[in-house]
Amino acid sequence: MLRAHRRTRDAARHGPARHPDEDETADAYDLVGATLAASGYEWEEISNWARPGHECRHNHVYWDQGDYVGFGSAAIRTAADVVLERAHARALHRPGGQRPEPLAGEEFLDELTRRFERESLALRTRRGVPVEAFDSLEEIAHLVRVREGQVTLKESGRLLANQVIVRLRSGG
Repeated sequence: MLRAHRRTRDAARHGPARHPDEDETADAYDLVGATLAASGYEWEEISNWARPGHECRHNHVYWDQGDYVGFGSAAIRTAADVVLERAHARALHRPGGQRPEPLAGEEFLDELTRRFERESLALRTRRGVPVEAFDSLEEIAHLVRVREGQVTLKESGRLLANQVIVRLRSGG
């Protein structure tokens, strides 16, 4: 398996306890994947496996760019749910006080950025992306598999997914 090595000054300063060896981490990932596969689990996303029929619907909302609501500090939600979050603020309103506003900020993505997010998340899953999402697969052919017009990560490509993601047409 191809391994990417890059030591930083920070890693040298804080030692392996803070920054585990990349080869050991990759070996542990491979071992976990093999163990889960032997137990009937299928790879679902870079860091997720599930038994068939028991995939995490919660995670798929994020991976598929569905709408969701986030409450609490540092929570995020999709733009479509602003009304729901403001309804939550009204429920917190206390007479004589100001109504709390949980909305700290908003970000509206243009279509190209939204497509890049959609494709980069999909590429991390076993669903993958259409081959047309790339100008070329030549440099990453060893990391991906093409079946029925869909590009998915090979096992050897999962730990190097970012090397594939940066080559998406929508990211360049």
